[in-house]
Amino acid sequence: MAAQDKRGSTVFVGEDPSVSAPLKIHEKPIEDVIAEFQTNAETGLSAAEAAKRLEEDGPNELEKPPRVSLLVLFLIQLNSVIMYLLMAAVVASAAIKATGDDKDKFLSYVDSIAITIIILINATIAAVTENSANDALEALSSLQSPMCTVIRDGEEVSIESKNMVRGDVVKLGTGDVVPADCRCIKANDFRVNEMLLTGEPEDVAKNTKIKPRVPGQPEKLTADNMAFSSCNVKAGTCIGLVVATGMRTRVGSIAALLNEKRDDGAEEKGLAASKSFAALDKDGDGALTYDEVTEGLKMRGIKMSATQIKDMCAELDANGDGKITIEEFDNFCLAKAPAPAAKAKKEGCLPDTKAGQTPLQANLEALSIKLGYMAIAVCLGVFIVGASMGTKDPEDPDVPSWLFMIMVAVTLTVAAIPEGLPLCVTIALSSGCSNMVKENVLMRKIAAVETLGSASIICTDKTGTLTEGKMTLVAMYAGKVDYTVTGKGFDPTVGKITTTKGDEPANDAGGVRATLGSAVLCSNTTLKLETDPDSGLAKWTPRGNSSEAPLVVAGHKCGIKLEDLEASLTRVYEIPFSSSRKMMVTITKTTGDTSLSHVAKSGEHTAHVKGAPNYIMEKCTSYMAADGSLVEFDEAAKAEFTAKVDELSSQALRVLAVATKDLGAKLPYGEEEETDAKFGKIVNGLTLCGLCASIDPERDGVKDSVLQSRQAGVRVVMITGDYLKTAIAIAKNINILNRHTFTEGNGEATDCGALRPHKEGEYLSNPEIDALTKTTSVFARAKPEDKLEIVKSLQRQGFVCAMTGDGVNDAPALNRADIGVAMGLEGTEVAKGASDMILTDDNFCSIVKAIEKGRTIYAGIQKFVSFIMSVHFAEVLQIFLCIVSSIPVMRQPLQILFLILVTDLPPSIALGFEPGEALTMKRAPRPKTQPIVMNWMWRGIVANGLILTVCIFYTYLIALWAYAGAFESTEIIDPTRTSCAIWEKDKMTPTLKIDCGLWTGCNTSAAAGDALYNAACTTDYATEWANIIGSSVAERAEADAAAAITGANGAVYTPHGNPDCAICIDESIRRARTATFISLVWAEGVRAYCSRSFENPIWVNMFSNMSMNKAVALAQVTLFIALYLPGLNHVLGLYVDEIHGWGWFIAFQGAVACGVGCELYKFIAKQFIVEAELAGYEEDEDGNVKSSVKTDEVAITVDK
Repeated sequence: MAAQDKRGSTVFVGEDPSVSAPLKIHEKPIEDVIAEFQTNAETGLSAAEAAKRLEEDGPNELEKPPRVSLLVLFLIQLNSVIMYLLMAAVVASAAIKATGDDKDKFLSYVDSIAITIIILINATIAAVTENSANDALEALSSLQSPMCTVIRDGEEVSIESKNMVRGDVVKLGTGDVVPADCRCIKANDFRVNEMLLTGEPEDVAKNTKIKPRVPGQPEKLTADNMAFSSCNVKAGTCIGLVVATGMRTRVGSIAALLNEKRDDGAEEKGLAASKSFAALDKDGDGALTYDEVTEGLKMRGIKMSATQIKDMCAELDANGDGKITIEEFDNFCLAKAPAPAAKAKKEGCLPDTKAGQTPLQANLEALSIKLGYMAIAVCLGVFIVGASMGTKDPEDPDVPSWLFMIMVAVTLTVAAIPEGLPLCVTIALSSGCSNMVKENVLMRKIAAVETLGSASIICTDKTGTLTEGKMTLVAMYAGKVDYTVTGKGFDPTVGKITTTKGDEPANDAGGVRATLGSAVLCSNTTLKLETDPDSGLAKWTPRGNSSEAPLVVAGHKCGIKLEDLEASLTRVYEIPFSSSRKMMVTITKTTGDTSLSHVAKSGEHTAHVKGAPNYIMEKCTSYMAADGSLVEFDEAAKAEFTAKVDELSSQALRVLAVATKDLGAKLPYGEEEETDAKFGKIVNGLTLCGLCASIDPERDGVKDSVLQSRQAGVRVVMITGDYLKTAIAIAKNINILNRHTFTEGNGEATDCGALRPHKEGEYLSNPEIDALTKTTSVFARAKPEDKLEIVKSLQRQGFVCAMTGDGVNDAPALNRADIGVAMGLEGTEVAKGASDMILTDDNFCSIVKAIEKGRTIYAGIQKFVSFIMSVHFAEVLQIFLCIVSSIPVMRQPLQILFLILVTDLPPSIALGFEPGEALTMKRAPRPKTQPIVMNWMWRGIVANGLILTVCIFYTYLIALWAYAGAFESTEIIDPTRTSCAIWEKDKMTPTLKIDCGLWTGCNTSAAAGDALYNAACTTDYATEWANIIGSSVAERAEADAAAAITGANGAVYTPHGNPDCAICIDESIRRARTATFISLVWAEGVRAYCSRSFENPIWVNMFSNMSMNKAVALAQVTLFIALYLPGLNHVLGLYVDEIHGWGWFIAFQGAVACGVGCELYKFIAKQFIVEAELAGYEEDEDGNVKSSVKTDEVAITVDK
């Protein structure tokens, strides 16, 4: 039975904080766990029982949602208002041409073909871009081992991992991949790397012991007696009991989070069924019992009778086996879920891919919809006006007015819709992606380039991103002397060891050499100079345990190398580190001369010990002075060394103690003794050599990058699996926390346990989590679910979140974030698959550079959107004016397409390459909901469109008068016209006239009293027609009916009898269009330079953008190709042969007038521009906050 919580959401249970949670799998005795899973630790399951459980639980695999095919993505791109309009224009244009006289000519359909090509290009680019979508689940599945060894029916058998079931007994060894979540039954020096779950690189020692709960102490993210699916076994062997398979494993929970569809309103709909199930399943066995349901309901305060609970459990338990599986629980929840609201959005036949759109994608889509509806309104308005006025095509007057207006509507559609905008955006973003490669950033999704520019919060992992990801020895304490170790990473040739005063240690028996010598001899890690097969560069690489690498590297700096020592110091025994002993022991036998004077003499043995300082110091009876002498380790010395350990630990340093012991010629134990017995006899009476303090150091430049981010209004939030004190220390070092103002109680650093304060309880309510995340900059001990909740909370507050990560545990948050940033060097394929971009150098500094580049690209996009939109607005306005003024339409659809895609597109793209401004990284991030075209930009678009329209329309009127001798279409094609002007070559004015062949020799109206009237008028009229038309009776009848017009004076006029006259009139319109087209292309070149800045005049660094120079030159080249290339000029309707010098002059003055007008508007508008506020934050590298740059130093146009 479902119940309603106080928010009205359907939930099942949570956990009463006053009630102690039942024991989990890792907290129960192993005998109880074996009994619970009804198996046998020695013989395992029977084959029959395993088959039965496999049928019940399903295969041990991760579920993957179906992938959307490229074809479906292509179809989705066509599902938009703009695409519908363009497709309608294609159909209308083709239909009209198919009914015309030239229906059999291919060139008649050029308009339709061109628009179709544009549709296909836009849809293809968008589909291919989106097809690079999430492949994290594929990578996550590939982590699982294909085969594993289990015990069934008392026999060891190798099976496919997918056939493993709960209750199986599995054998694991070095090099294996854990196939499922297992509880350890037996473990022998068993170590597992759990970086994919915790993000921490150190191998984790596993055992069979139960760690009791300690009130007030944080619980480890992974239990020491559990091995988890997909983790790599690094050492030792283990026999484990499978307790969870498939989607019920820890990795399965990550896969479930990756599968989770983004729904910004989902948080308000209550807990998901899976979370409710987990809250009920107190023992974590993957099934609910009657008692668990009853207890959960009571803790939740839901009152139900025993009978009601029993009935509900019976309904939940579909198969009646007494246990409720998660599948049964999910089915029950779906059946009981309330019906969707009547207004719920219906599912379409195509999948919805809009979830998780970047701000730019959402803004462009909103802009496209707005433009689409505006285009519909304009087309309908012009069609109605033109049809009501009876507007006809001056080039083909016989076409009905309504049909001509449909063609005009098609032209308007092409003019109103920015077909080149998607192409322009894609090219600008793609170019940005290419440029970012130089900054060590690889973009997987091109729209993410811009999203980074709008990021207001960077949620970053610590290890390997903010830090080097390479433990480095930075301090030593030996012989009661402090030493500093310089250099980062694994290169021993960089840095050295000196005292705090800067003196290098003496090359003697005590102090540094004894400490590092025993530390190296107590390690299994080697350091080699290897050649990277990809780059061909040589680099120092440690092979072995990551915690030993800093000791080995520091040893190399002193000339202490394991391979050299092994020649005279032979290892005879080793006791590996364990979580109980807290130290590692090796014993060497001296067989020759050695550079270490503190070891035993030839033929004798020396014990070398390293481990936890408090454990080792308990075993020490002396310590080594700097000169190699031994001093009693009394209480005062112990207190001094303990204080030094605390001092180093408070700086987030990982401290190891190194000790030694002379064992003599005969070992103090027998070969047959147990390891623990040997250990006890070796470690008593140790001599403390010194302390070694390591840290994963911050990357070079991280401090400055964090400061730069904060000055840009971008908050940096560290989310790590490390402990809180360590995280705080690192955050202070790199300026995430201000070391002058931070206090532990001010809410800037939080343990993630605060998000889920009750063991296995639900998370805090949304308002409570939001209150935490609003002020917190450091989250420690984060689980994958915590990272996801943090990102969701920040997004609810309107922040644009960038999330960095490298492990499998980071993948859900990477997938959910507005932009996921994966590490390229140390990142898993799962993390890369869930990300939008990859840092090829794993460096946080590269993110900040990418943010700056993203902001610059967005500013460029705004510039070319304004540029493109203004020309489209001008095109629509010019055509509208032509219709309402009854003058020939200024341009044909193909001319508009050529103008937009060939001559305007290159400069538009070049605007996307504009360099950033000086204060780019001092401005606050733009709001997530801010439209790409803001109000002040709309004003500029309209103003520039009006200026362009006035100048070009004026140019067109001059050209019409010059070439056609009239403005209006009716005057140009007037049948009473007696002649048409012809421009002679090299003449500035028309000097020749063609006789149009009009015959006006008689008047048929006697009442008019015209002297020309005579009885032979009709006969003469017929004779004249016969001379013009010929003897065809049909043609003569058609001509008589269609063209004979009686003038006001009663004279009979024939149509233009001279064919040259008709051609002359038609070409006069083409000449006017050609001169105007040239003027518009030139004007657009001038406006492209004007659009480089919203504030600065055109002459400021006018030619500094080489891409713009090339683009404008290319536009001019294509213009002249279109004018002079035979065939192409005919298709485009351009007539340049006889516009002569006068036509070029007309075009030039129109372009100049446009440039002057646009610059004048920019000057006037700047006086009323509201200046943008900066982020308002300045802090120096020492953490001192100072006043920010004043607002009046910024000149960027925004609205308040």
